[in-house]
Amino acid sequence: MARAWSLAVVSVLVPFSLLAGPVPEDLPASCQAYLAPRPVETQVLLKRDRWTVEVGAGRAQGLLPGTWLVALETTERLPLCDLEVLSVEEDTAVARGDEDCEALQPGHQVATRWSKSDDPARWPLEVK
Repeated sequence: MARAWSLAVVSVLVPFSLLAGPVPEDLPASCQAYLAPRPVETQVLLKRDRWTVEVGAGRAQGLLPGTWLVALETTERLPLCDLEVLSVEEDTAVARGDEDCEALQPGHQVATRWSKSDDPARWPLEVK
């Protein structure tokens, strides 16, 4: 059975790519760029507007436009906040969420992994 791959699906799977086994042979090369060797973890540097932030990781750390980030801290004011990376520079990126991200502030931790319990030490490859 042929699979249809989308960048949205692949970017959500970035932190889980190695845990799930080998990269599927039918995964297009354009999607393979989204499979990072380990999760990217960084912090919010600047709040640009209610739902848009600048983060302290970019192309050099493996982020690409379309990659998804998740806030690692959740509270009543900051429920599950996920952000889509809109643009990247070498060491920074701009990402946008929705109303769940309104309480996100500089210093909050965000990552391509879902929670603090998804320990980066479990990842087999070193950061380049």
